[in-house]
Amino acid sequence: FDFRVTIAPFYLGLKTFYIASLLDISNEKRKQSLERIFYHDVINQAGCIKGLLEIIEMEEDPEESRNLLESVKEVSERLIQEIQYQRDVSTAENGKLIIKQNNYNSLDLIHQVNDHLKGIQSSRNKTVYIDNHSVNLEVLTDNVLFERVLLNMCINALEATSLQGKINIGCCRGPEGYCRFWVQNDSVMPREVQMQVFQRFFSTKDPNRGLGTYSIKLLTENYLNGKTSFVSNKDEGTRFFIDLPLKTIVSQAIESN
Repeated sequence: FDFRVTIAPFYLGLKTFYIASLLDISNEKRKQSLERIFYHDVINQAGCIKGLLEIIEMEEDPEESRNLLESVKEVSERLIQEIQYQRDVSTAENGKLIIKQNNYNSLDLIHQVNDHLKGIQSSRNKTVYIDNHSVNLEVLTDNVLFERVLLNMCINALEATSLQGKINIGCCRGPEGYCRFWVQNDSVMPREVQMQVFQRFFSTKDPNRGLGTYSIKLLTENYLNGKTSFVSNKDEGTRFFIDLPLKTIVSQAIESN
């Protein structure tokens, strides 16, 4: 909950009392924060496109211009993805997000996200490893929505990793009936951060951030029928988990027919 709290004293005879008023401003705060984060991210991407186009305008080498145009295309695609992601989070909070679930291979989902990471600024001078022990399982999910969730997890891990550092991605059998996806980096979150990590609009970065881990939990648990968790300690670093349900018996029966 988000409350605006007002406390005022009043006196009755020789006694002092206090009136506490709590006004629920959750919708107001959510709208303000979503708009702030959205404008921040969109302006950054649009500014990048503008800068690349200005360089192309001055570039005389046709080959280099073509390379720069490819970069413009990649940033434009990320801008569209950012707009779609913000839309989905807002729709999800209102309980109106519509998903399309199907069966997908877990390793295919990981490789799709890894391909997207190659064009993201936070991955520069850092390495993404797909764990060799990852197993290929069929999961029931909305691949577009889950891809955004897993991509968000990876970006958070990359941003918490120093230059020349690495993150690891993998999947394995989770609790019964689930496939466990995980993203790991070597940093350790302070205890006070761990206690707030899934709260809406909490961020250790700046006031224009804070949807990352909150949206991971919101979309995974409210729409993908999954579970989210994490560990953060000196032995393992920080590892976030998403447990997605394996493909259903109903879908197996349909396929066998």
